[in-house]
Order: sequence, then C-alpha cells, then structure tokens
Amino acid sequence: MNDRIAAGELLPGDVLLYHGPSWVSEAIRFFDGTNVNHSAIYLGDGRVGEAREFKGVVRQPLSVSIAGTDWVLVRRLPAAALDPVVARARLYINNGDRYAYEQILLLALLCLTRKVELSAIFSRLVRAVLDKAASYFSNIAAGVTGGEPMICSEFVFRCYDEADPRPDDPYSLKISGRPPRNYWLHAMPATAAAAAIDAESLLGMLVAKPATTGIPALPLERSYLAVERIAPKQSKIDALIRQYVGKAEPQKPPPAEEEVDLAQLQDAVHNLALWVYEAAGHEVDRGLLETHPYSIRSPSFSHFLQIAADFITPGDLLKTPSLETLGMLR
Repeated sequence: MNDRIAAGELLPGDVLLYHGPSWVSEAIRFFDGTNVNHSAIYLGDGRVGEAREFKGVVRQPLSVSIAGTDWVLVRRLPAAALDPVVARARLYINNGDRYAYEQILLLALLCLTRKVELSAIFSRLVRAVLDKAASYFSNIAAGVTGGEPMICSEFVFRCYDEADPRPDDPYSLKISGRPPRNYWLHAMPATAAAAAIDAESLLGMLVAKPATTGIPALPLERSYLAVERIAPKQSKIDALIRQYVGKAEPQKPPPAEEEVDLAQLQDAVHNLALWVYEAAGHEVDRGLLETHPYSIRSPSFSHFLQIAADFITPGDLLKTPSLETLGMLR
C-alpha cells in the first residue's frame, strides 16, 4: 500500500478512519483494541458524511471533519462502483432523523460489552460515562421524538450493508463474529440479544448471563426509580480515563470517591436504556416505573440490549478484510 494519499485522490465511498487527541477518543481505542476512534464516508467534491456529536448525521467539508485530528487512514472497497453506497449515505443525511451523541454512546457500549476485569476505577468510569450519555438522551426525549442514535461506524457500515438488497451483493462488509447481512437486531427478542452479549462483559453480568468471573449475577428484575441524573463534567470523565489507562499525573492523584457497586451500575444501565428508548420516540409509563419492578425484558431495556448486542465499531472497519488500506491522508 502507499504510505500517503492526497485528498484529491479520494473517491466517493472511501472509508475514513480517524485517530483523535481527546481522552474520550483514547478510551474508545483502549476498549476497542485498535488505534482508531471515529469513521466517515467520503462523498466526493471535498465533503464527507459522518455521525458527529451534537450535530447528528451530517454532510460537511473534509477540512472541517479532520480538523484537530492526529491522523486519518483511508480504506477502499476494491472492484466495485460505490454510487449505491454514497446514495445511501446521502439518504441518511437528507432524512436528518438520527441523533449522534456518538463518542459518549460508543464509549458506553464498549465499556458494557467488552470483556473486563471489574475494579473500583472501572466502575466509577462506567458510572460517569453512563450518566453522561443518559443526560444527552434525556434532553432529546424532553424536546424531540422520532429519532434514533447512530454511532459513526454504524452509519458507515449501514451505508455499505444497505446499498444493495441482494444477499450476494458486493458491498456488505465482512465483520468477524457478526452475520454478513441484517446485523442490526431490532427484531430480535431480548433473550436472544442477551445471549449475544459476552458473558464476561459488564453487561453480560448485569443481565444475569452465566459468567466465569465468580461474581454473583444480579437478579433479572430490580425495582428502581428511573430519574435524570446529574451529568458529570467532561473534566471528571477525562480524569477517570487518565486514571484507568494509567496516564494520571502521579503528583496529582484523583480524589477518592465513593465506591460504585454492581447494583448501582445496573441502575445506571437501566436509566440510559430508558432515555435512549424515549429519545427514539417510544412512550414509557414513567409512573409505573415508580411502583413496579423494572425488568430486563421491558421494551426499553430490550431495545437497548438489541443495540448493544451487535454494534459496529471503528475498529471493526479497520479490521474488515472487505476493505483495502490505501494509506494516511495528507
């Protein structure tokens, strides 16, 4: 492959993979196990389509998209005319019905679905990330309905996956461990979605799937009042990430905080699931939540499990054999 590729050499449909400088970007790469944390599709004419935090699924100049990024890797699907992929991307952009709090939601899903060793700092980090994500979606639910969250890499994957409905189409990207078609599991029951969650992940433990960690599984039902929690400041999340990845300044250790147990994490997951469900335009009887056990089989948590069970990450787009790497954008 070439080491460098100029912006003028990009073709519509090229996949762009970003390495960003923020602490959230570093945490995404840490949990995903790769060196990329964001993705986009080149649309042609110097513009890209991407899911961006606070903006949704948008079209914007390439120069704006890559500003402040450490570097961008370019990958391309060989031997295929990508007009249908670009057309699908433009459709999502023009519809304007997708919300993209992608960095914090992506980090939340990675924290919940990757195999982890539970620790005090990990629990505090997860609780902060979940509460931050929940606050974003509660704001959406309070004022807007009819949308769905779309992570940057899901946008890219779906544009390829939905470009051609034929089962043997040339566009669907092969992702290790995932079905080649119709990976988005909205029609899958909660029990099937739960079965797809890694038993040694935090979410696997919280849905009472048998785990090998020796940690007792929590009950399938738990009574709690779903409320909007105070979102932690980004500086707190950054400090927790630095501590978790071992890059906290030794002379300025983070202050001691109250321990977070599994029951509190389960509550935080349920709370996020509720707000994601309501932000998508679904109605929930909130009065019933105050008096009734809230089950993982409830519609809102089932919806969240289906999202978490098989989501696509920027690292998946880096590793897929369907794309060839052209080089770094210069």
